[in-house]
Amino acid sequence: YINGSIYANVWGTTYILQIDPSNGHVLGKLETASILSSFYASYPIKEMENVLNGIAYDSTSKSMYITGKRWPKLFELKLN
Repeated sequence: YINGSIYANVWGTTYILQIDPSNGHVLGKLETASILSSFYASYPIKEMENVLNGIAYDSTSKSMYITGKRWPKLFELKLN
């Protein structure tokens, strides 16, 4: 839950959706493929279950952190 919206990853994709909790409508979509492309190149994910899976938010720095199942990395995204 970030600034009044729910953020959820779409299983099996590189998308994170921004959802209005009052009605369930999708307000926006964040495509993380370009962010993750160098990671995928150096750490090939062969199993479908090793997907984008974790979203955290730091309200002080206004940073979103994303990671995935069995990933050795955590990515910081700055939200405006």
